[in-house]
Amino acid sequence: MKKVDIVYSGWLEAPNGASKFLSGLKCSADSFSDLNVDMNIISKGDYKAWSTNYNFGKVKSKETLRTRIFSMAKRTTVGSLLLLYILYLKNHVYIVNKYKKENRVVDIVYFHEFFTCYAYLRRKKKGKEAILLSLHSSGDIWGMFFETFPLLNVTWLRPLFRYLERYTLSHIDRVGFVADYPRKKFGELYPEFPFDKTFFVYNGLEIKSFIKKDRDIKSSIIQLVCVGTLCDRKNQMGILQALASLPNDLQKRYSLTLVGDGNVRNELENFSRKNIHTEVKFVGSVADVTSYLLTADVFILLSKDEGLPISILEAMRCSLPIISTQVAGIPEMIEDGKSGYLIPPDYQKLSLLLLDLLEKNVDLIGMGERSKSLFEQKFTKEKMILAYSKLFHSI
Repeated sequence: MKKVDIVYSGWLEAPNGASKFLSGLKCSADSFSDLNVDMNIISKGDYKAWSTNYNFGKVKSKETLRTRIFSMAKRTTVGSLLLLYILYLKNHVYIVNKYKKENRVVDIVYFHEFFTCYAYLRRKKKGKEAILLSLHSSGDIWGMFFETFPLLNVTWLRPLFRYLERYTLSHIDRVGFVADYPRKKFGELYPEFPFDKTFFVYNGLEIKSFIKKDRDIKSSIIQLVCVGTLCDRKNQMGILQALASLPNDLQKRYSLTLVGDGNVRNELENFSRKNIHTEVKFVGSVADVTSYLLTADVFILLSKDEGLPISILEAMRCSLPIISTQVAGIPEMIEDGKSGYLIPPDYQKLSLLLLDLLEKNVDLIGMGERSKSLFEQKFTKEKMILAYSKLFHSI
């Protein structure tokens, strides 16, 4: 029996892609056991209590205050460093220290966050366990990080980040990714790390059957839905700008639902109120997005950087055609023109596509069926579990 610990600094209950992914793995412990893998996920919930009364719909005022503080601090390099420590590094160190005290004996310790992995390596004593790190990114260790903290991408801090990556990469056994493209991109960016020590495994979800709403053939309104943290990287502003650039009468041929919360929500709401002449709903963070997917016609995600978004997999599972960007692993999820459309993260390109959808009377239902078929072929939980089990036994 191969013993594997996955160490994660976040809450498994949180409504974000990483937490959903790892929560799914935890629920699959019995399936891993059937394949001779004893897998345990150690997260913040093992050391701090998650409030079962937490209501994502009632935290807007707290999030607004937090967002304001976050935005002000990000305006300076020093403030960004403080935020980095308070929001991230402090928590990574806390989880690692708690985990190390347990003195668990395992074959593999597996991380899905760079800084948690680094914190563990700095405290690691000589042992036989293999260290794995998966990067849920486009292949650049710092790409998403600098999207969040752009003022840290400065010359005088680069030696620090270069040291962190060199130390980490020289002390781990494998580096993993959630798609093939990020793996290849990593190989180009970090040629010093042996490429044969890299791997990729697609994220996977449980196959479920949903009753999707019947599309009203008399309705001229196409319902768009986007699920994700409201932030610059996810580029919801680009979606709004694309809608705003359409003539008013054509804007009304669409509606948009944005599921998620984040530090640009107020900016998005203000832009929508002033520039868009059709329905735009901001529903905030929710634990289960399925109901919003089942009432939509098209899923849209205009991200500037990604790994392999869980939100797209959830939409594919619900038989939705996907409009998304040509970044990271996303092109591996979409057959352009058949199950959806791939475009650059540019609102003008999206605006042209939205016009085409209206003019060409596209078969959205047929595209959605192809999207679900691709999900079942490549992105099921069963396939993911089998791939990870083979990986663990190969180490």
